[in-house]
Amino acid sequence: MMLSRNILPRIYRKLNEIALCGLNEDYARIRRIPQHLDLINLGSNPAKYGLDYADTGVKAFNLAVGPQTLEYDFRMLKNYHSFLDEKGAKLLLLLLCPFSLLKFRYTEYDGDACRDHRYYPILHHSMINNCEEQTYKDLKKRTLLHLLKHPLRLLSILKGTAHKKMKSETNPLNEQQMTSSAEGYIRGWMREFGLHNFELKDIPQSVKNDLQKNSEILDEIKAFCDERGIKPVIVLPPVSEYIMGNIPQGFREYCTYSILKQKDILMLDYMNDHTYNQPANFVDALCLNKTGRRKFTQGVLSDLKRLKLLK
Repeated sequence: MMLSRNILPRIYRKLNEIALCGLNEDYARIRRIPQHLDLINLGSNPAKYGLDYADTGVKAFNLAVGPQTLEYDFRMLKNYHSFLDEKGAKLLLLLLCPFSLLKFRYTEYDGDACRDHRYYPILHHSMINNCEEQTYKDLKKRTLLHLLKHPLRLLSILKGTAHKKMKSETNPLNEQQMTSSAEGYIRGWMREFGLHNFELKDIPQSVKNDLQKNSEILDEIKAFCDERGIKPVIVLPPVSEYIMGNIPQGFREYCTYSILKQKDILMLDYMNDHTYNQPANFVDALCLNKTGRRKFTQGVLSDLKRLKLLK
């Protein structure tokens, strides 16, 4: 009887942990965030796959979750800023890609990305849109049952091998596959944002409205950081030439640079930096592989040290 009383709570905790990992694949990583950090970064998938602070000697943590809007970047900042050391550099890197400012909030029409329940394991529930505690409990149960019915997925969580993409050292794609990957991303984004082309005159009013809302969120992030002595830095990570070649400069200027240039926030632009945007550094047309990630991380940290923002 005593054995059962000891084992059952441990089994329950393990099953709960598995369910949370199933709800958000980033939970296992983010729950290990240490205290007394000098630097944290936020962002979507290009940030998640873009920075790796292991073996750099810098007390930093990657809090990126993908796909993620700027609205949830801000909420992640509110939830985790206290992990920055009050006596440290107190740096926030906010990574933005060419389409980051085009979407304010995912909706039920955006498919999997709209699921606010991804944030149940990693954010205070008051910060989550449409949050209901009963929904959270039901989701954990359904997720666990789903994993038990799919043992390979369950095994990948237990073994910590769910992030295969994160571990690739090289680019597994040939030129034709990289072209196809880029075209797939572009088609997906155009569908997501209701774009028929990249002509500025054809940008939908809904996108213009979201650009304005995200511009305001950037102002709120800056004010939040200023109040707490946090130094924000906008980082535009490298984008492969396969994607950059499909996005006209005028569109990038209107949807990214024209907004960022208005902000009193330091910006480090690597978007079209040939040091990092070569195919060998990527795992697909958008995300860096492990080799590219290490190279880019070292480059960013070197620039921060050169600017005397980091020791």
